[in-house]
Amino acid sequence: MILSISGEIGEDSLKELVDGVNSLPDGDNLDFYLCSGGGEFPTMLTMLDILQSNKEKITLIGHSELASAAFSLFFLAECPKRLILGTIGMMHLAVTPIMVTEKGRMANVGKVQVKYMASFIRGMKETLCVKLKMTSKEIKEINRHEGEMWFSPERMQEFYEICAEPVKQDQVSEI
Repeated sequence: MILSISGEIGEDSLKELVDGVNSLPDGDNLDFYLCSGGGEFPTMLTMLDILQSNKEKITLIGHSELASAAFSLFFLAECPKRLILGTIGMMHLAVTPIMVTEKGRMANVGKVQVKYMASFIRGMKETLCVKLKMTSKEIKEINRHEGEMWFSPERMQEFYEICAEPVKQDQVSEI
């Protein structure tokens, strides 16, 4: 079975993935083609969990553009994957929308939640940078406020080849 999701990672793409996995006949595999400029970080985490939980029957195939949440999803997933030649990518600091009241207070989260969200997002970024063996220059660009680091098809191919290698804990120190 083939599932293709292009566009923003959000509730609609999550529903498509859930429907694709749930409708998969016994013994069949799902080729999941992904092309996205990014989207919602929490939704990406849910999609990542679905991929991890069904990794024996899903192949993730990145094509054209994998940016932001799609970049993270593709390289954090531990299911079989392929990268179509010519695919570009982008990583930046993740953002999560926070509603603010007219008095300037956070409406949907407390200070403790913000602290833990920031720590969790930072940890995921560090894990990904280490896993892909990013250069110091790449990491500095990603760490800049609103910094976007775009990756050529050749660099994406290097990341793809690297991502199967195990990560050693002592590699985390550079970040």
